[in-house]
Amino acid sequence: NGGARTSSRTNIVLLVLAIVWLALAPTAGPFTPWRPLAWGIPAIAIVWALLSMENRVSFARWRTALLIGDASYALYLTHPVVLLLASGVMRALHIELDFTPKFAFAIVSCLIVGVAVHKLIEKPLGKGANKLLGLSARNARGVMRPAEASAAA
Repeated sequence: NGGARTSSRTNIVLLVLAIVWLALAPTAGPFTPWRPLAWGIPAIAIVWALLSMENRVSFARWRTALLIGDASYALYLTHPVVLLLASGVMRALHIELDFTPKFAFAIVSCLIVGVAVHKLIEKPLGKGANKLLGLSARNARGVMRPAEASAAA
């Protein structure tokens, strides 16, 4: 019945601990063996906590979060390039920042590029592919209305 869930209190503690962990583990570069521990474990904790609260929190009202969720694949694909470019630009311009503003800049840069790629490339390509294949947006997502589901059964 919905899978394993943790309490809201536990989820909040997980979120806080994961954010603190991420803030204290800035030295795990992209190609170090410590990266799965430094970034992977808190990422898993964040995803677990948010998924466990899915039934108790109406995430559908959070338009920005929904947009970021829709753009998650584009974010996943573009973030390594964005981070390398942002780092290179900062080095070329001789901009020295402490960890916190650098981390904030990295997050904002990745979000801007990821959402832009989602809206300007991913969505139009998806619509074009659906049109080419003769699929409606509803069919492409595999969502059926209750009447359609009972008729198909």
